[in-house]
Amino acid sequence: MEEIEYYKNTARANAFVLDLLEGKEEVLPEYVKFLKMGAREELTAGLLNILDSALRYNYPVDWALEELQSDVEKIDDTSPAVYVRYYIEYIHLLSIYCFKRGKSAIAINLTLENIILSGKLFDRAGFRKSIAFYELVRAEANISQLQEYHAIMRNILEGEFNDENYEKEAFVIDNRIAD
Repeated sequence: MEEIEYYKNTARANAFVLDLLEGKEEVLPEYVKFLKMGAREELTAGLLNILDSALRYNYPVDWALEELQSDVEKIDDTSPAVYVRYYIEYIHLLSIYCFKRGKSAIAINLTLENIILSGKLFDRAGFRKSIAFYELVRAEANISQLQEYHAIMRNILEGEFNDENYEKEAFVIDNRIAD
């Protein structure tokens, strides 16, 4: 009976996902209820589906995000790689969604956090996407966000040159080499 229930729930989840990815936003309230009652490890994947649909078909899902976001588990260096990938992709899509909803400051802050997190957790795809998205929306960044991005990039460069072949002070990007 447990196995039958498992496959029944899997089929139901897949039906919701198919409907959402076809733009049927009317299934969203029922899908949110389904996610709230389901396994926590499926929540991030569910949020990815919701954000993907909202971005693809241009409809707001703020209420669904508010309902589900507090239950999303943060990741760290002990998290399985699949959860790292899902979480970083979720933050990336959330950044894009926030930007499209006119919340540029929130979108950029999320992107900066994602750059740091994806770098620390060695998620190359997430890192590349976060950098690319930041560069596309850079014009909307405030001074503080620009400075933070600069500091992140500087730390990356200094870390690249900070091994036994270089002294820590050897690589300072602000110093110029005179002719």
